[in-house]
Order: sequence, then structure tokens, then C-alpha cells
Amino acid sequence: MEDVNVELRYQDWDNTDFNEMDSRHTLIDTTTDIIGAMEYEERVETGHQLDDMLLSCTFQGYPCTPNNFTWFYNYLYGNCYTFNLGLDSEIHEVTTAGPLLGLTMSLYIQQDEYIADIQQGAGIRVEVHPQKSMSFPEDRGLNVAPGTEAFVSVRKKLIKRKVDPYTNCTEDGEKTIFMDHFPYVEYSKLMCEKDCYYNEVLRKCGCADVRYRYDNSTNACNSTNPENVKCLREMQMPPCPCTFACIEDIFTHVVSYSLWPNDKHKPTVQDGIKDISDNLKRNVENDTSFVEKNVVKLNVYYDELTYDYIYHTATYGEYDLLSDIGGNVGLWIGISVLTVVELFELLYDVIILCFVKAKSAGEKSTSEKKDTSDVELVDSSGKAYLESPVTGQKSQLPIYDIQNHPQHQQRFLPELQLRRDSQVHPIKPSRRSRRGSRRSRRSEASSQSGVPNPQSRYYSADDLYYQNHPDSFDATKVVYNPAYMDSSMY
Repeated sequence: MEDVNVELRYQDWDNTDFNEMDSRHTLIDTTTDIIGAMEYEERVETGHQLDDMLLSCTFQGYPCTPNNFTWFYNYLYGNCYTFNLGLDSEIHEVTTAGPLLGLTMSLYIQQDEYIADIQQGAGIRVEVHPQKSMSFPEDRGLNVAPGTEAFVSVRKKLIKRKVDPYTNCTEDGEKTIFMDHFPYVEYSKLMCEKDCYYNEVLRKCGCADVRYRYDNSTNACNSTNPENVKCLREMQMPPCPCTFACIEDIFTHVVSYSLWPNDKHKPTVQDGIKDISDNLKRNVENDTSFVEKNVVKLNVYYDELTYDYIYHTATYGEYDLLSDIGGNVGLWIGISVLTVVELFELLYDVIILCFVKAKSAGEKSTSEKKDTSDVELVDSSGKAYLESPVTGQKSQLPIYDIQNHPQHQQRFLPELQLRRDSQVHPIKPSRRSRRGSRRSRRSEASSQSGVPNPQSRYYSADDLYYQNHPDSFDATKVVYNPAYMDSSMY
């Protein structure tokens, strides 16, 4: 590109036109339009090549080459090169702090190839950033002038913010135009804002901002197009929903400078530059201040191998709330965790007790039903009868037929100790029945007299049977009145 001279008028306040854009800005816009219309990969030919710029390079005392750098293009500074990005080679780690064991470079800035008035200063632009963040040297960074040696002492700061509802930080940001072309980069607030502005220009003006146009999918805005120029001038930064990343690495730096090279070291630098090419040899021989005008030395290093960790904590969290609730409840109504456990234990015991009582009541009801269904023996002419105490119905059942009814044998067990003379040993009366006890005594008195009491409804079955059959004896035919039975026999 040919040199373009910009007319400067110092202190010409009377002829100032406040509606006319500064000539330098117009020149930068024109240059940006020209280069921005090119294919992204072709833009590297418009700037300084690292193979020509890099004179020497060491990292932690070991050599490094241009292969350790990754190229990208910036609309304001042209070709930019990132060291230790880790795309084409492994990431180098720092093991020792100090200026001698960091990154040290000597750079030839090729001041004779500068385009007049586009960049009015000479030197290099340096930015220290994490590997996975997008570099914006036009917004961040520092300048190093030729003829100086810069010492950039770096310190890392890690910030970890609390997520929603404590802050509105962004964990995984939406995809941006930078992530489309540089897939290794991660979300940052600055990148989000630039992407938001780019999309707003594309929406309102119908063209792409050439500063961040990395492909030909959209037409580039042109500074020579009146409509584009008017739209861009009226464009304002939209209210973008961009927040800080929840986890963010920040590098802070302290810079110091010294004059370089000194008079004793200058001949060594000159001799090294002469050996590169004949053209450089002629430039050094023709200009005694060539080194001071074109060479810069840069040292980037950690001042110490520690970093600042800044993180958010909740002032009042969930555990604090539960602790305060438990403390207040215990203070005012005397409830603790142990009390709650004991309450559950009490409820458990009550349920078990109710279950046991219900079960016992059911068994008792069943037992009573069995008692009411027991058969009573009724005396009538030497015959045994079954009488239901519930319905009062009677059915005649010869006593000698009981052996043919297993269901009655189970209910009238032949457990009496009998004698052939029809004497009966009474069974102990049931504790449940006073009536049965009295009847037992009447039956015993009757058996001792040898004559059954015809007025009594309840007899011992052997009295009835052996009175009419004195010559027979069969224990299987013996039945007895349930009134004489003890409850343990059920």
C-alpha cells in the first residue's frame, strides 16, 4: 500500500469543522475496508511476518522458534502472534519464577515498512491472556517502544463467582462469531459485547462489521457507501445481556523499562543483524541509530508461582437457615432432634399396642363364638341331646352315636377317669363359669347318691350311659358336659 499523507493543522481552532471526521480515522476506516474485504487467510500478507521480526527467542532458558506462535489478524494492529497457545504444539509450563526463566524475545519491528499516518507510533503491542480466551489487543495490552527493554511481571488471578441466584454470571455462554472461527476460545464478557454489536449492525445496516468479519457469508460494510456510513454513525451500543463468566482467569502485570542496548552491547546486536541479510547489513551500516529505532527486547515472566484466588461465598446459605430454625424452635418450645426421634418412637409404640389389642380382641371373640357353639347334654330317658344356646333348637343324638361323628369327638374329649361302677371323678370347674361350678357340685352329689337328678339339665355323660348300660364300657363313647371343662382344654 502506498503512503498516504494526512494533513495536520496544529492550533487551527478558527477553521475547525465539528461535522467533519478526523482525517486519521477516515484513513484507518478506508484501510480496514480494503483489508476486511479480503479472505481472512490472505490478510497475513498485508502485515509483518514473524519469520522476519523474531531475532531471538528463549523460554525458561531454552530456545523457541516461530513454530511456537499462532497467527491471527487484528483490524488495528494487523498480524498478531500468540505464544504457547497449544494448538500446533504442547503447552509449555512455567516451573520457576523470575525474569531469566520466562519468555525473552528480541524483535525487529521493521519501521521502514510502516504505512504513514495509519500508525503514528513505533513499537509492539503486548497482551497477556489465558490460552482459551480471545485476544483483543485494541482494548487491552501495553506498548513497548524500540530501543528499550521491557520487563513485564505477570501475576495470575482466578475469580470464581457464585451462580444464580447469587449472581447473574454466565457458565456456558452462547456461541459467538469468534467461536465459529476460533473454536478453542471460551466465553468472556468482552467477546459477548463485541458479538452483540456485530449482530446489531448486521440486523440494522444489512452488512457485516469488517473489524470482525472472518468469512464471506455476509457483505462487508463499506466506508465509501453513504448508507453504510450513515447507519454506522447512528449505531449505538445495544443493551446486550452480557455478564461476567462464572470462572475467569485474569493476568495482571507490572511493567518496567530500561534503555537497550547499552553502548557496550550495541556492537554485538549490530553484528547479529548484519548476518541476517545483505539488506539489513546495508541499513545498519548506513544508520548508526538503526538498532535504537528498530529493535526491542521483551521479557515476560511470573513474579512468583502463586496466584490470587477470589471466590464468592453465600452470606446466608441453606445450612444457616436450617440451623437458625432449629435453634429458635429449640429455644421457644424445647424441641430438638432427639425429641423428634422420641416422638416417632412413641407413635410406633402406640401403633404396635393398638395392633396387639385388636388381635387379642379378635382371638377372644373367636373363642367366645366357640364357647357359644359348644354342645350341652340334656337328659331325657337316657338319651343325649344337642341344644344350641343361641337359637335354643334341640336335636336328639343317641349317646352311643357320638363315636360315629368325628366332629363331636373332637369337641367331647374322652379324658375322664372312669370306673366300671359308673362313679365319676368330677373335673375341676371352669374359672369362667360359676354356673358350671354349681352344676358340677350338684352332679357330684347326684353321682354319690347313685341317682341322677332328673331336674338338672347338665350331667356327666357316663352317668347317662352306664346307668342304662351297666355291662358295657367303652371310653370312646364317653362324652361330658362342657360346663365341667376347664378353659385350658379348648
